[in-house]
Amino acid sequence: LGMAAYIQEENLLVDERCEETTRMLAEDSFRSCILKGQANACYYPQPQLRTSGNIDIRVSVPLPRVCLKIES
Repeated sequence: LGMAAYIQEENLLVDERCEETTRMLAEDSFRSCILKGQANACYYPQPQLRTSGNIDIRVSVPLPRVCLKIES
């Protein structure tokens, strides 16, 4: 794959992971919001070609409870 195709594929995987994580948290009544990177991709001329390093999520519950959910 060329570099652009590789970045595009990686972004699709990160998008899917964001959706899965948000859905998983919502199932247990955790309110969450994806921050920075993936959420801001819509401001890029070609969002699918934006490189990503991680997913930042704001969750409105105590952190230990979220860590237990993500680890399970």
